[in-house]
Amino acid sequence: MVRRAKDEGLRVTAEMCPHHLVLTDHWVMGGDSPSIPSVNHYDTHTKVYPPLREAHDAEALLEGLVDGTIDCIATDHAPHEFAAKMFTYDDAEFGISVLETALGSLMGLVHRRAIDLPLLPRRHHPHRPKPRMGRRHRRVRIQGQEHPLPRRHVKG
Repeated sequence: MVRRAKDEGLRVTAEMCPHHLVLTDHWVMGGDSPSIPSVNHYDTHTKVYPPLREAHDAEALLEGLVDGTIDCIATDHAPHEFAAKMFTYDDAEFGISVLETALGSLMGLVHRRAIDLPLLPRRHHPHRPKPRMGRRHRRVRIQGQEHPLPRRHVKG
């Protein structure tokens, strides 16, 4: 959808999180990941939103990151107190501690030769989408309602 919109000349941006590149639903179910040891079956620390998907979905994200369809990598760092994760999987809070693991996860992709090292600083930057949006886009529409963009993200 994003690729098609960009091909049609629409001014859209897309971001993704490191854990969606290196972890899959297989890891949620207790399986190994290429760079992270397995966890317990449905460990609540694996509960993120959007949820982790299948390996082919992670590959599609990787392809979009490499070809520029995805503009930036955002950590979406959302840790919770230990108590917030001490529930059943369905009742636990969404969120994962990513800040400490983002670089290592991304470097794992470099070591596997899935991405080139120079791509990381070009995509892992919090203000990367801003130039595409331009000066006149100072509001964003979320669920049918317009909201102002934070001033720190808008110049001019």
